[in-house]
Amino acid sequence: MPLRGEFVGVIEGNVLRGHWKVTGGPSRVTITNANGRSYGRTDSFHSDYDVEVTLQPNGSIQHAASGKGEYVWEYDDVALQDKEFNVKEKIHRGSWNIPPEGVEWRIEGTWKETISAKKRP
Repeated sequence: MPLRGEFVGVIEGNVLRGHWKVTGGPSRVTITNANGRSYGRTDSFHSDYDVEVTLQPNGSIQHAASGKGEYVWEYDDVALQDKEFNVKEKIHRGSWNIPPEGVEWRIEGTWKETISAKKRP
């Protein structure tokens, strides 16, 4: 699925803070059931959230994010006409919270500098 994103933010000391928008799709998928029958669907999504990443003196990273995501599935006519697929509507929409409820959602890692600040252009 093709992804596009835009981050607008600032770096203040050891903190990167800003707003992240990511769009995925449209992407065409084919779904085949156990009987070998298939239908098509076009998927896309959009997420929109605030993020903060803090680099600690020991190289560890702390991450926090807050926002929302939405997806759209658009089914082809075969999916709607064939009762076997049990598709009720041409367009199905849904959403999720960022971070997802009940899920610990974080970036874990350690910063490793690979290019010396003195060697940067």
